[in-house]
Amino acid sequence: MPNYPSGRGKPPEGYYDAWREELALADRIVVNSEWSREAMLSEGVDPAKLVVIPIPYEPEHAPTLRSVPETFTLNRPLRLLFLGQVNLRKWAAELLEAMVSLKGEPVELAIVGVTHFELPEAVRNLQSLRWHGQVPHHETERFFQEADLFVLPTHSDGFGLAQVEALAHGLPVLTSPFCAQVVEDRLNGRVIPEVSVPEIVAAIRGILVNPRQLAAWASVCGVPEVCRVSRVSAQLRPMLEGM
Repeated sequence: MPNYPSGRGKPPEGYYDAWREELALADRIVVNSEWSREAMLSEGVDPAKLVVIPIPYEPEHAPTLRSVPETFTLNRPLRLLFLGQVNLRKWAAELLEAMVSLKGEPVELAIVGVTHFELPEAVRNLQSLRWHGQVPHHETERFFQEADLFVLPTHSDGFGLAQVEALAHGLPVLTSPFCAQVVEDRLNGRVIPEVSVPEIVAAIRGILVNPRQLAAWASVCGVPEVCRVSRVSAQLRPMLEGM
């Protein structure tokens, strides 16, 4: 198994003391997902102060009409996409190890973003990985259009806006429960119960066995209703008016 560095830095001295003081002074604390709310509760934050309001998102385009082959082959593999910072908190170790396990199978992964750690040799030499580095936001459109499945098997993400962007492009998403719950398992993607190599490999192989499910998921993709600007505004307005 590849050996990864911890990839975790320490916060500045006094950071958490200042954070807790701010929480004590606040009348309302807005978090973007139930996952964030549970994390705050685990730190002893007063539940009466917490309000869950998702990040608003409005698409600038219609969802992409997708063509999924009846069978994935080495000439037309299952095209996975990750877009964002490449770090261990997001997904990197388990997903990269999963790609090592899937070596020789008709799967490729496009990675768009800055890598924050040194890649093990087993990963650097993997032909199924496509490293694109950081690209301007206006150039990300083509990656969403070319992919079959967006992957964000994150360990912890306060929201995970990229998964909403993917859904807005008509792109199904593979994610975890540890972020905003905008993906409905087996309706517009997959929500794996834990971030582990076996779970990721099993989810991807399930799609390889039955590509038609991707087309079914894509047909119902779109911006989640909870992220619509009108919906978010309706949640914010009474809270702001009461201040």
